[in-house]
Amino acid sequence: MVPNLSDADRLKLARICELLRSDNAHERAIAALRATEMLKRAGLTWTELVAKPPVVRPTYQYDIRPDERPGKPRYVTHGRHTVESLFKRLDKLEPKLGAFDRSFSERLRKRPMHEGLTLIEWEWAERAIADARRRVRPRSPMRR
Repeated sequence: MVPNLSDADRLKLARICELLRSDNAHERAIAALRATEMLKRAGLTWTELVAKPPVVRPTYQYDIRPDERPGKPRYVTHGRHTVESLFKRLDKLEPKLGAFDRSFSERLRKRPMHEGLTLIEWEWAERAIADARRRVRPRSPMRR
């Protein structure tokens, strides 16, 4: 919805813009002029009318730290865990981590902790911890 135009004005502008499809060059010119005048009275430009409004993304419960690359936010906390507590949990399970998980964990540790992790990195770490815990769980003494 365009903020400075009433419903009646928006309908009128839409009808004027329909005339821009005319085969007659004079009708198209007059329609463009009328539409531009109407926008000027409303305090709008064509760019403001046509451009998409910026998308507002929810931040959930995370403490967002911007990444160098736009569109990839980093999080210092995820739920109740911090980056430090995540690495402590990974340290405890390090012997049980697979080769890829171990190398990926080492690459993450080379970054400063205040930069945080992307959501994909958080999900990877949580999955690696869950897999390692499954490997650690001792067999029940009842099973043989």
